[in-house]
Parts: sequence; C-alpha cells; structure tokens
Amino acid sequence: MNHQYTIGTVARLSGFSPHQLRKWESRLGLLVPDRAANGRRVYSEKQIERLKMLRRLINTGYRIGDLAKMGEDHWYTLDPDSGENADYREIRALISGKM
Repeated sequence: MNHQYTIGTVARLSGFSPHQLRKWESRLGLLVPDRAANGRRVYSEKQIERLKMLRRLINTGYRIGDLAKMGEDHWYTLDPDSGENADYREIRALISGKM
C-alpha cells in the first residue's frame, strides 16, 4: 500500500518547515506533491526519502538552488550516504567554485 503523508508530517520527518516545502515547490519546482480530494498536499514515501537526501546534502554545504538546478539524478552522486559518491569531492568543488 502506498501511504500518503500531509505536509505537517513530512515537515517533521524531513526536518524542513512546511513553509520551506511550499516555497521549494512554487519557486524551484522541487518535489511537487499530489493533492488529496480536499486540495491538501500529500507526499509519498519516495518523496520523503528525497527530502531526507536533500537534508543530508544541505547539511554538507550544498545550497538548495544549486541542487535544484543540477537535478535529482545528480543528487545520488553527491549524497555521502548513497555509496555512489566516487566523484563527490570533485563535483562539490565544481559547484562551490573552488576548483
């Protein structure tokens, strides 16, 4: 069964405020949730996992705007917990302009 979560629950699970989630949706087009019959935002478990990844990346120094521009496919190469980060330092240096 595919569970759906309200923005308040997602905020508690991800560590981002509901305000941040709404702004990222409207300004950056990030993780646009489905809508329940009553019009409220509902998020999937997969979206919650993506938000947790964003939290890890932001905690390591990435900016949300840069992450949004590069696209989700690249997040996995940057995530220190993904196991797919062989080029982690090089990509991070390119993004931060230190190379």
